[in-house]
Amino acid sequence: MLAASIVVLFGIQTHAFDLFFGSFLLLFLTTGFINGAAFRTIPYIFDNPIHASLVTGFTVAIAAYCAFLIPKIFGWPYAYFQKVAAAFYILIAFTVLTIIITMTLLHEKRLQHLVLMHLRPNRDQAAFHGRTDLSHSHPCFCGTMRRKRKKRRTVI
Repeated sequence: MLAASIVVLFGIQTHAFDLFFGSFLLLFLTTGFINGAAFRTIPYIFDNPIHASLVTGFTVAIAAYCAFLIPKIFGWPYAYFQKVAAAFYILIAFTVLTIIITMTLLHEKRLQHLVLMHLRPNRDQAAFHGRTDLSHSHPCFCGTMRRKRKKRRTVI
């Protein structure tokens, strides 16, 4: 998406319609892929279906607001400068900022996962030392052990 935006901007500045049109179609295609991937990923991030549905609803609300903002972003530079190149600079800056935030949070999550995996006691070691309850072995795991759901019996 970032590369397609840069090529669209290049096509506008060089007045190459074929390059502009092809890269703009690629921009729409990649935007659709990214939106689909984001909405498909949310249920895998959250274990609780209620949390996943809340985050999906919040994401849809932000996406709807952005669908309102995109024409405004293109209208602003065209109204003042009679060019839309500034809008692509704004979108490129937003895309780079989003990539930086995502990579930072992803890197932080990976570090957190590695640290917690290192601190998490092995179940075999706990059984060897006579401990069966691992929830008090580390402050991060207090109360976070998953409870098994009771199966409901249907009475016929």
